[in-house]
Amino acid sequence: MVQPQRFVMTPLIQSALSISNGLLTEVNALIGSMRAPTNAPGRPQTALFMTIAEQFESVVRLALAGLITHSAVHVRSMSEAVADLHLLGTDQDHVDRMRYNQAVGEKRFYDHLLESDGLPESVRQLIEERMPGCLERYTPLHAKFKSAKQSQAQAFIAADMEYMLPFYTMLCGFSHNDLSALGLRHQGERAMTHRAETPDEVAFVILQLAVTALMQATSNIGGIAKFRDGEFDRRFTAMNDLFGKLLDSRPIKTDDLLEQKRCP
Repeated sequence: MVQPQRFVMTPLIQSALSISNGLLTEVNALIGSMRAPTNAPGRPQTALFMTIAEQFESVVRLALAGLITHSAVHVRSMSEAVADLHLLGTDQDHVDRMRYNQAVGEKRFYDHLLESDGLPESVRQLIEERMPGCLERYTPLHAKFKSAKQSQAQAFIAADMEYMLPFYTMLCGFSHNDLSALGLRHQGERAMTHRAETPDEVAFVILQLAVTALMQATSNIGGIAKFRDGEFDRRFTAMNDLFGKLLDSRPIKTDDLLEQKRCP
């Protein structure tokens, strides 16, 4: 028997989402006044910042719909993007490293398709036409980075984001639908549940991580893009004030969350 549950938002999460909506308003206004650099690394850094802002909006919308644990995949991507944004400005090889990761993924995808016995001939021909261009990009980058592959944990450490390591484990659990995440979402006391209520400490830490990523990205973009006189300082100060209010409302149980949600 499956028990559907009516979505009820607690006062704590209502307050956290009200603050998050305020942050969304401020960052959208900031983006509206922004002029992006025309060259790398500033250009991709600006693209990452705007993607982080869009992902933050996705987190807020999912939370308002009662699907906060499903927003974890967006928070995970936000954190990865913040690390990339930082490393683009401090590591001259990071643009090429991102290109390498892209080429590796594309080559792996093509290789797996070509190994399929049921692949239609038209698709096989299309991939064989695209593979030379992929290899042209992949080969020199592979020679450069094959012995210096960077894990996500190493990227966080290089970007001075060590605090993310245990939280990232939790976010990966939600993103990959591990047994702990499935149990939290659907294992009720007497029956399986659909759209189960999320404990405040879980919902809050997901929102806090999303806001933290947004604040870090915004702080970085202040020295990268151009803004109207005084616009960045005004908007960022307002965002910092809202961030402070969010941290002041943090539930005590959040401190225990990492041990409760550590993936097996």
